[in-house]
Amino acid sequence: MIRLVIKKLWRGHMISIRDYLVKSGIQSGGIEVTHDSKTMFLSPEILKAGTGETKQIPSKFNQNQKYNLIDFRWNPDDETQSV
Repeated sequence: MIRLVIKKLWRGHMISIRDYLVKSGIQSGGIEVTHDSKTMFLSPEILKAGTGETKQIPSKFNQNQKYNLIDFRWNPDDETQSV
């Protein structure tokens, strides 16, 4: 499982995760996201259903590397989520 800390929400209710982290999260059993001391677990099934609106953002550290952002609704401490 991958653990991420998100600093800000997009549009006040969405989190954006880079596509290569989503792929790694699917393979490793999910992603645990923390924002403002609240935690949310994204299972591999939820990760596969994410939506993406951005295309090919260049990395600020390696200009040859590009990534997409995958968006998920921020819903911490949801009882339907399992760890």
